Amino acid sequence: MPRRIVALTGRPGIGKTTAAVAAAKALRSSGLAVDGFYSREMRNGVARTGFELVDFLTGGREVLAGVSGPGPRVGKYRVNIKGLEEFVPRIVERALSDAQVILCDEVGPMELLSPSFRREVAKILDSRISAIVVVHHSMGDPLMKAFTRHTDGELMEVTEDNRDEVPREIVRAIVEGLR
Repeated sequence: MPRRIVALTGRPGIGKTTAAVAAAKALRSSGLAVDGFYSREMRNGVARTGFELVDFLTGGREVLAGVSGPGPRVGKYRVNIKGLEEFVPRIVERALSDAQVILCDEVGPMELLSPSFRREVAKILDSRISAIVVVHHSMGDPLMKAFTRHTDGELMEVTEDNRDEVPREIVRAIVEGLR
Protein backbone atom coordinates (compact mmCIF):
# COMPACT_ATOMS: atom_id res chain seq x y z
CA MET A 1 0.00 0.00 0.00
CA PRO A 2 1.46 3.41 -0.93
CA ARG A 3 2.34 5.68 1.96
CA ARG A 4 3.04 9.39 2.29
CA ILE A 5 4.95 9.21 5.57
CA VAL A 6 7.61 6.63 6.35
CA ALA A 7 8.62 6.66 10.01
CA LEU A 8 11.80 4.85 11.00
CA THR A 9 12.59 3.62 14.47
CA GLY A 10 15.08 1.26 16.05
CA ARG A 11 17.63 1.11 18.79
CA PRO A 12 20.35 3.79 18.97
CA GLY A 13 23.23 3.26 16.56
CA ILE A 14 21.38 0.71 14.39
CA GLY A 15 21.50 2.85 11.22
CA LYS A 16 18.25 4.82 11.11
CA THR A 17 19.90 8.05 9.99
CA THR A 18 22.11 6.23 7.49
CA ALA A 19 19.05 4.54 5.96
CA ALA A 20 17.01 7.77 5.90
CA VAL A 21 19.78 9.81 4.27
CA ALA A 22 20.51 7.06 1.72
CA ALA A 23 16.83 6.95 0.76
CA ALA A 24 16.66 10.77 0.52
CA LYS A 25 19.72 10.81 -1.75
CA ALA A 26 18.24 8.06 -3.94
CA LEU A 27 14.96 9.96 -4.23
CA ARG A 28 16.86 13.14 -5.13
CA SER A 29 18.89 11.22 -7.75
CA SER A 30 15.63 10.02 -9.30
CA GLY A 31 14.62 13.63 -9.90
CA LEU A 32 12.43 14.37 -6.90
CA ALA A 33 12.82 17.59 -4.93
CA VAL A 34 14.03 16.47 -1.49
CA ASP A 35 14.74 18.84 1.39
CA GLY A 36 15.04 18.64 5.15
CA PHE A 37 17.59 17.94 7.84
CA TYR A 38 19.35 15.11 9.59
CA SER A 39 21.54 14.70 12.65
CA ARG A 40 25.10 13.50 12.84
CA GLU A 41 27.45 12.65 15.67
CA MET A 42 30.27 15.04 16.50
CA ARG A 43 33.44 13.30 17.60
CA ASN A 44 36.84 14.16 18.98
CA GLY A 45 38.83 11.08 18.06
CA VAL A 46 36.81 8.13 19.32
CA ALA A 47 34.88 10.16 21.91
CA ARG A 48 31.41 11.41 20.93
CA THR A 49 31.19 15.06 21.93
CA GLY A 50 27.67 15.82 20.72
CA PHE A 51 25.38 16.02 17.74
CA GLU A 52 24.96 18.46 14.88
CA LEU A 53 22.07 19.10 12.53
CA VAL A 54 22.79 19.14 8.80
CA ASP A 55 20.69 20.93 6.18
CA PHE A 56 20.10 18.26 3.48
CA LEU A 57 19.82 20.85 0.70
CA THR A 58 22.72 23.19 1.49
CA GLY A 59 24.99 21.19 3.80
CA GLY A 60 24.76 23.96 6.42
CA ARG A 61 25.26 22.83 10.01
CA GLU A 62 24.18 23.75 13.51
CA VAL A 63 25.17 22.20 16.83
CA LEU A 64 22.22 20.34 18.33
CA ALA A 65 23.88 19.29 21.58
CA GLY A 66 27.30 19.02 23.13
CA VAL A 67 28.96 17.85 26.31
CA SER A 68 29.43 21.47 27.38
CA GLY A 69 27.63 24.76 26.96
CA PRO A 70 24.30 26.20 28.00
CA GLY A 71 20.95 24.53 27.60
CA PRO A 72 18.89 21.79 29.17
CA ARG A 73 20.58 18.47 29.81
CA VAL A 74 19.61 15.23 28.06
CA GLY A 75 21.90 12.49 29.27
CA LYS A 76 25.44 13.88 29.22
CA TYR A 77 24.62 16.50 26.57
CA ARG A 78 23.44 20.11 26.72
CA VAL A 79 20.84 20.93 24.07
CA ASN A 80 21.38 24.07 21.98
CA ILE A 81 17.76 25.27 22.01
CA LYS A 82 18.60 28.62 20.39
CA GLY A 83 20.43 26.98 17.49
CA LEU A 84 17.73 24.37 17.07
CA GLU A 85 15.01 27.02 16.96
CA GLU A 86 16.88 29.10 14.39
CA PHE A 87 17.88 26.17 12.17
CA VAL A 88 15.03 23.65 11.90
CA PRO A 89 11.92 25.85 11.44
CA ARG A 90 13.54 27.64 8.49
CA ILE A 91 14.35 24.32 6.80
CA VAL A 92 10.93 22.79 7.44
CA GLU A 93 9.19 25.91 6.12
CA ARG A 94 11.36 25.86 2.97
CA ALA A 95 10.75 22.15 2.44
CA LEU A 96 7.00 22.39 2.90
CA SER A 97 6.96 25.17 0.33
CA ASP A 98 9.32 23.77 -2.32
CA ALA A 99 9.95 20.04 -1.92
CA GLN A 100 8.12 16.83 -2.80
CA VAL A 101 9.78 14.88 0.01
CA ILE A 102 11.01 16.08 3.40
CA LEU A 103 13.69 14.36 5.48
CA CYS A 104 13.20 14.88 9.22
CA ASP A 105 15.86 13.23 11.40
CA GLU A 106 15.16 13.03 14.27
CA VAL A 107 12.04 13.59 16.30
CA GLY A 108 13.58 12.73 19.66
CA PRO A 109 14.03 13.90 23.24
CA MET A 110 16.57 16.64 22.46
CA GLU A 111 14.63 18.13 19.56
CA LEU A 112 11.29 17.97 21.36
CA LEU A 113 12.56 20.38 24.03
CA SER A 114 11.97 23.16 21.49
CA PRO A 115 8.38 24.43 21.15
CA SER A 116 9.12 25.85 17.68
CA PHE A 117 10.58 22.50 16.56
CA ARG A 118 7.38 20.80 17.69
CA ARG A 119 5.16 23.32 15.89
CA GLU A 120 7.07 23.21 12.61
CA VAL A 121 7.55 19.44 12.47
CA ALA A 122 3.87 18.89 13.32
CA LYS A 123 3.01 20.79 10.11
CA ILE A 124 4.37 17.82 8.15
CA LEU A 125 1.49 15.71 9.46
CA ASP A 126 -1.14 18.03 7.98
CA SER A 127 0.68 18.75 4.73
CA ARG A 128 0.49 16.83 1.48
CA ILE A 129 4.27 16.42 1.28
CA SER A 130 5.85 12.97 1.51
CA ALA A 131 8.15 12.49 4.46
CA ILE A 132 10.90 10.32 5.85
CA VAL A 133 10.83 10.81 9.61
CA VAL A 134 13.16 9.21 12.14
CA VAL A 135 11.57 8.82 15.57
CA HIS A 136 13.28 7.97 18.82
CA HIS A 137 12.95 4.31 19.73
CA SER A 138 10.94 4.96 22.90
CA MET A 139 8.15 6.76 20.95
CA GLY A 140 6.49 7.99 24.14
CA ASP A 141 5.79 11.56 23.04
CA PRO A 142 2.45 12.35 21.34
CA LEU A 143 4.19 13.93 18.32
CA MET A 144 6.32 10.81 17.82
CA LYS A 145 3.20 8.66 18.06
CA ALA A 146 1.42 10.90 15.55
CA PHE A 147 4.07 10.06 12.96
CA THR A 148 4.17 6.35 13.72
CA ARG A 149 0.39 5.98 13.72
CA HIS A 150 -0.50 8.34 10.86
CA THR A 151 -3.28 6.96 8.67
CA ASP A 152 -1.14 7.60 5.59
CA GLY A 153 2.05 6.33 7.20
CA GLU A 154 4.20 3.26 7.52
CA LEU A 155 6.41 2.42 10.48
CA MET A 156 9.64 0.59 9.70
CA GLU A 157 11.87 -0.75 12.44
CA VAL A 158 15.53 -0.74 11.44
CA THR A 159 17.41 -3.83 12.63
CA GLU A 160 20.77 -5.39 11.90
CA ASP A 161 19.01 -7.87 9.63
CA ASN A 162 17.14 -5.36 7.46
CA ARG A 163 19.13 -2.12 7.56
CA ASP A 164 20.67 -2.64 4.12
CA GLU A 165 17.21 -3.11 2.57
CA VAL A 166 15.45 -0.27 4.40
CA PRO A 167 16.56 2.56 2.06
CA ARG A 168 15.08 0.70 -0.93
CA GLU A 169 11.87 0.04 1.02
CA ILE A 170 11.60 3.73 1.89
CA VAL A 171 12.09 4.73 -1.75
CA ARG A 172 9.47 2.20 -2.86
CA ALA A 173 6.91 3.44 -0.33
CA ILE A 174 7.49 7.13 -1.14
CA VAL A 175 7.46 6.67 -4.93
CA GLU A 176 4.27 4.60 -4.77
CA GLY A 177 2.73 7.23 -2.49
CA LEU A 178 3.50 9.98 -5.01
CA ARG A 179 1.67 8.17 -7.83
